[in-house]
Amino acid sequence: MIPTVSQPSEPAGAIPGFGSGWTSSSWVGIDGYSNPARNIVSNDLLQAGVRQTIDVNGTPSYYAWYEWWVYPAPVVGPGYIHELPIPTVPVSPGQTVFCQVSYVADNTAGYFFFGNEDTGKHVGLTLVPPSADVKLSGSSIEWIMECAGGGEEANVSLPKFSPVVFNAALGWGYETFFRGYLTRYGYPIVGDTLNIADKAGKILTSASADIEGVEIEFIG
Repeated sequence: MIPTVSQPSEPAGAIPGFGSGWTSSSWVGIDGYSNPARNIVSNDLLQAGVRQTIDVNGTPSYYAWYEWWVYPAPVVGPGYIHELPIPTVPVSPGQTVFCQVSYVADNTAGYFFFGNEDTGKHVGLTLVPPSADVKLSGSSIEWIMECAGGGEEANVSLPKFSPVVFNAALGWGYETFFRGYLTRYGYPIVGDTLNIADKAGKILTSASADIEGVEIEFIG
């Protein structure tokens, strides 16, 4: 469900392209996480979700978007190496959306589907990898509510938000073995849970996960 955002007690930050205020994004993604100790290495992140912003005048705005981030970023690449809005699927707080990201065509392309269950509007796109450096490893999946635009280190501030709930949160993949394919599933409850803190170390969010989904609350 898309959260409602409002002004928190923390001071406003810079919002790239918008001026000053508070900005957040709730999204799902595949890859983008590296942990050499677990033999997980990824240099790209295919993601889609909703941006929620409130400016210094108290005016909120919401839009759906998608992105295929890669590092190092190509000098010349498709527009979706940066966040691209989805104008054909308007969104509003309180609405329920469905979002899926995946690798397709024997892991040679990316795909996302985003739909607004309240309005029936939806879009699905197959994306060419933005550079030859993309690994498409499928080694991690994420359900995220974050301070968009670079986080606190980029002087960006998180708005206050109503609880964000990811229902039916599930990842799956296929592993080849000598008799065919084995389906692998990933559930939130077996993953890592992280929270957002401000520059002073104050914890602003409370995240919880179970076998069915993820819920993130603002506690700042």
